[in-house]
Amino acid sequence: MSTIISSDITPEQTVPAAELTKENLYGFLGLCDEKPPVLPQDLTGLSTHEVQKLCNRVFREMDADFPRIGAHDDYETLVHELDHRAKQSEPRPE
Repeated sequence: MSTIISSDITPEQTVPAAELTKENLYGFLGLCDEKPPVLPQDLTGLSTHEVQKLCNRVFREMDADFPRIGAHDDYETLVHELDHRAKQSEPRPE
């Protein structure tokens, strides 16, 4: 089994590569100051305001020098959800 080793840590602090998550990798490499947002499987449980906040956060993440893998896909998912909600709230012609 391979491990990820950095010159800043001792061999006792190595992380088996198979157990390395995206969040651990980004923290390990120092590419972000905070944990990346985790989108729930079902966005319907979130308020529109919460979806907007997530969308803004992911957009800022994409604007970083080293955006997380999947950030663009998450952003598209959030924008699609906001568009869907906007269409649902429009008055329907009778």
